[in-house]
Amino acid sequence: MDVKQKYINPKFTLSEWFAETLSEYPESITEDITKKIYYSIPHIPKLEGYTQIIGATAIDFSTSKHKDDEHFFFEVELLNESGSKPIFFELLEISMDEYLEMYKNKNTIEYFKKLNHEY
Repeated sequence: MDVKQKYINPKFTLSEWFAETLSEYPESITEDITKKIYYSIPHIPKLEGYTQIIGATAIDFSTSKHKDDEHFFFEVELLNESGSKPIFFELLEISMDEYLEMYKNKNTIEYFKKLNHEY
């Protein structure tokens, strides 16, 4: 697979496209998204040979007076195979309804962490 690697972390890799998209958002959202990715790695299922799309939510603390005021809903496309660190290809902003549908289908970072008793 020919993916330009922009950001390499000991736990995951971000494609150039992902990193560029991430840089378009405010720093507080970028930090929360990066933390969500970093801490979710052990909980995301392995899927050999196929990419998967997983939903998540971040909070823009720069505009929020209360922690739950400014949610940013997004999905990530990633490849997570046994024996390799995950590669994150794409980041897209989604609506709350799209996120809730993903949660209902048990396909969010928050669900996987909750499944593993991380909350």
